[in-house]
Amino acid sequence: MRFKVDENLPVEVAERLRQAGYGAITVAEQGFAGRSDEHIASICQGEERALITLDTDFADIRTYPPEQYSGLVVLRLKQQDKPYVLRIIDLLMHALAAQPLGGRLWIVEERRVRIRGETTDIWRAVPLLSGSLTPSSRALGRPNGFLTHPGLCCTLTPTLDSVGTVIMKGCGAIHLRRSPRQSPDQWSG
Repeated sequence: MRFKVDENLPVEVAERLRQAGYGAITVAEQGFAGRSDEHIASICQGEERALITLDTDFADIRTYPPEQYSGLVVLRLKQQDKPYVLRIIDLLMHALAAQPLGGRLWIVEERRVRIRGETTDIWRAVPLLSGSLTPSSRALGRPNGFLTHPGLCCTLTPTLDSVGTVIMKGCGAIHLRRSPRQSPDQWSG
């Protein structure tokens, strides 16, 4: 998989992608800094590269239909400092290994990735982490039940948000969201 990293992201994003075995180049490395979104999109199409950007204009599917690209990844983050963005990119690479990107628009948020596919008009959300959740020594399904994940630094506590979605709360790191219709043994990353 090959990526173009937009100029609004740290150059270290391309370095992290290369270290993970992906082909990655920045807009600035190619001398395209300051060019229009349309120009960058056209270059990505010609080079068959997926674009990673903070520019939410690329989330407009009327202007940038996902099926015409090798992938569009739009980061919608509340924090945009370099360490935080790099942490999200590290987590995003787990999702890249598990989900197809070509012909899709990925909206990356703090707790999830929303994907609009090439053959469907509906969004679906996937967690940023891969692997599966395993029960801890405490009982699942109780209000004080806990879950652990081998790739996480803490224990997660399931709580309900205002619309009934189970949110896995822990140390403040990016964790998972699950539907309340799933039993705890169905929660997986």
